[in-house]
Amino acid sequence: MKKSALSLFIILLILTPSLFAGTVSGYISNLEDGEPIHYANVFLENTTQGAVSNADGYYLILDVPDGVYTLTASVIGYKLEKRNISVGATSRIKVHFDLTPEQIQLEEVIVSAEREKFKQEIKISSITMDRAQLRTVPVLVEADLFRALQMLPSVSTGSDFSSALYVRGGSPDQNLILLDGITVYNPYHFGGIFSTFNTDAIKEAEFMAGGFPAEYGGRMSSVLDIKNREGNTEEFHGSGNISLLSSKLLFEGPIPRGSFMISGRRTYFDAIWEGAKGIYNAFAPEPISFSFPYYFYDMQGKINFDFNDQHRTTLSGFFGNDVLWFKEEFKEGNPGESGYNLDYYGVDWIWGNNTLSLKHRWLIRPDLIAKFFVARSKFQFDVDFLLKNEYFYIDDSDSSNIDTTDIKNHTSINIHDYITDWSEGLDMTWLINKKNTLKFGVFHKDIDFALGADFNELSLLDSVNQSQEWGFYIQEKYRPSPLFIFEPGLRFTRYANTKKWYPDLRAKAKVLATDQLAFTLAGGTVHQFLQTANFENEMIRFIDLWFPTTSEMEPSKATHFNAGIEYWYNNIQFTLEGYYKKYDHLLTMSEDIGGAQLMSFIEAEGYSYGIELLMKKTSGNLTGWIGYSYMSTKKRESEAAGYYPPKYDRTHNLNVVAQYDIDKRWYFSSSLVWSTGNPYSQIYGNFHYTDPDQISSWLNRMEIYGERNGERYPPYFRLDVGINRRGKLFKQKATYYFHVINVTNHPNVFLYLYENYDAQFDPETNTSIIYRQPITMFPILPTFGVEFSF
Repeated sequence: MKKSALSLFIILLILTPSLFAGTVSGYISNLEDGEPIHYANVFLENTTQGAVSNADGYYLILDVPDGVYTLTASVIGYKLEKRNISVGATSRIKVHFDLTPEQIQLEEVIVSAEREKFKQEIKISSITMDRAQLRTVPVLVEADLFRALQMLPSVSTGSDFSSALYVRGGSPDQNLILLDGITVYNPYHFGGIFSTFNTDAIKEAEFMAGGFPAEYGGRMSSVLDIKNREGNTEEFHGSGNISLLSSKLLFEGPIPRGSFMISGRRTYFDAIWEGAKGIYNAFAPEPISFSFPYYFYDMQGKINFDFNDQHRTTLSGFFGNDVLWFKEEFKEGNPGESGYNLDYYGVDWIWGNNTLSLKHRWLIRPDLIAKFFVARSKFQFDVDFLLKNEYFYIDDSDSSNIDTTDIKNHTSINIHDYITDWSEGLDMTWLINKKNTLKFGVFHKDIDFALGADFNELSLLDSVNQSQEWGFYIQEKYRPSPLFIFEPGLRFTRYANTKKWYPDLRAKAKVLATDQLAFTLAGGTVHQFLQTANFENEMIRFIDLWFPTTSEMEPSKATHFNAGIEYWYNNIQFTLEGYYKKYDHLLTMSEDIGGAQLMSFIEAEGYSYGIELLMKKTSGNLTGWIGYSYMSTKKRESEAAGYYPPKYDRTHNLNVVAQYDIDKRWYFSSSLVWSTGNPYSQIYGNFHYTDPDQISSWLNRMEIYGERNGERYPPYFRLDVGINRRGKLFKQKATYYFHVINVTNHPNVFLYLYENYDAQFDPETNTSIIYRQPITMFPILPTFGVEFSF
């Protein structure tokens, strides 16, 4: 009934003619590359009527009386343009602007857009980063989106070895990662050290840690909405990057009635190793046979096609894989003589994502916009292990009785995990009047999960699961005056596995006390219908294995409350936010992997609260931000067990990111992180089950733990610096960079290894003392490379 009523409403709305008098609408784009310009001001001179362009560059001025006007488009960084127009009683005037960029620093354009967003939108717990800001952070080999986000006050890190995002007490599987609207399930390369996304192809990324609009659902902690570049509609361009890790290339340009963008990246450690090995083996008396077995690659692309002013179709895709492949063969003897022995080891391991989406934007009438989409996202994890041993022996010592021995052992193991996600939906925006904007839509998601393991072609695990979600959302933006904005929203989701509807209520409000000061409030609920099967205390999360919530479980639920203050002083933005988040039906992987408990979940609950401060400067010779957060996160699996801090709870976090332009050619970049150490469970000794004569057997001892996550590692500190120079490469624009990670070589503890000293065994208590040795994270690491465009 709910879906039928909404469908009927949408049909009637499309068929109903606009009730407005004259309207003026159109798109605003950059003349040089055709990229949409958002937050541009468009107004009728000598009147109070005007509008601001949205993310698509679209603007609409409603209820324009009859008359002749001068229409002006204005935004910092572009030349002001004017058009003379005549509006009739029911006219629908379309005026498109292609604005010419002016010689002004890019940072000032960013400030202008941010200030306009401050006036027009409620962006509590949200920040948008573009390509220029992503390059502010000194890089670990190359620019990385997730590494830049880890420098925000809302985000904690697990370790140097992971780019996973822990947002306000949530785990990485509670983050909704979208690339051009498509869900990406395992957004990492190299076991989590690098994120999947090529920053050269990214136009912007909006990160939301709270105050989620009703159009987003399915994850409890954050939303990362990444948008690829549209592609240059005017001329062909390219860019690239050569670093110690990889090479990247991007091409973009016009096509008839549209544009395209395609980018690719591949690591080349394997190729460099093979080249160096070939040179070494040509002169070395003992050649090297070992091959570097790993590389990763990815491709991102986008095609836009404009049928006319009302219809645009976009095809967007991503394809990337990590590949680990090697084989080693050891052979002795000769089959034709006395015999031989052969040992063979092989691994064929591939994992990665591929996504494809088709979207169509239909401007039904000036006040009504529809966006249809269908998307497919697939994650695959497939590994094959092969062990082979052959032994053949000929005993010809007795010519009258030749004895042969032929032994062949063959072991093969296959483990695979596949996720296939088909999503469809319709998003509508109805500009009702100057005070009211209504967004609503319907959605459907069908996900198949397949996890299996085979041993010598014998199936050990064959788990096939399915998850279906469908529903609708509606959100109103009500602005009765320029000083107040209120956005209530509601999202209804039908989850097939439990055969229930789950409502999520959202609301946020903003009061602009002055042109520079605003107060914001937000709250709401979010349900999550799938989770990863990863142990909470694992130190390295190499891969994510996703499972749907079953009919025996209740979906996880988070309730958010946020309050904030935002203040602008010239080109500096200050934000102060407080939040409280409560978790119910939180599903955690059971640490007991024996018997029937294999791959099982236990239900937990928890809460997180904190305060965050961000000071951000985006123009001038000195740019960057300073972020500080205080956070407390607690979980419990039962009332008897009590609350404990999860391993990613960091009480205090201080992040400083800065870039200083020395002159037009040289600029300096740096980042500093100081934080409280992560919690861990201390091991104090061993208890021995048997008498002292057998204490050397590890099977007869049990480690004695203290309080769960009751201790913390030493505080974390890291300073990264970089020097960059703008110049030329083969007469093309280029930037050379030299960066140093952990320039102070500070030893940040990753974990402790414990050693047993049985000589200090106490026979009265059957215990012995153990000693610990710290294992540290990244040492000082220099890196260099070059970026270029043509």
